[in-house]
Amino acid sequence: MQQRFPIFFFPVHLAKKKKKTVLALEAENKEKSERLSALEKKKEATAQATAMQGKVQDVLKMQMADLRNRLDSSLEGRQAESEMYDEAVVKAVRMENHVEELTAKVLRAGRSASRKWPP
Repeated sequence: MQQRFPIFFFPVHLAKKKKKTVLALEAENKEKSERLSALEKKKEATAQATAMQGKVQDVLKMQMADLRNRLDSSLEGRQAESEMYDEAVVKAVRMENHVEELTAKVLRAGRSASRKWPP
C-alpha cells in the first residue's frame, strides 16, 4: 500500500534545495550590490578626476594667455629698442660727419689765417 502525504507536506529534500537556492540568491545579490557600490565609487572618482582635470586645463589656458601677452610685450619692447638703437647709430654717424666737417673747416681757417700772418 502506498503511503499518502497530506497536501501541506513539503518534501525535505525540496526544502533543503529551496534553502540553498535562497542562500545562493542572497549571496549573489550581496555580491552584485558590492560590485554596484564599487562601480559607483569609481564613477564618482572619475567624475572628480574629470572636474579636476578641467580646472587644471583652465589654469593652464590662463597661464598660456599670460605668457603669450608677456612674449608679445617683450617682442614689442625689443622692436622699439632696436628702432631706438638704429636711430641713435644714425644720429651718431651724422654727428661724427658734422664734427669731421667742422674740424676740416677749422683747419682750413687756420691755414688761411697762417698765410695772412703776420699782417
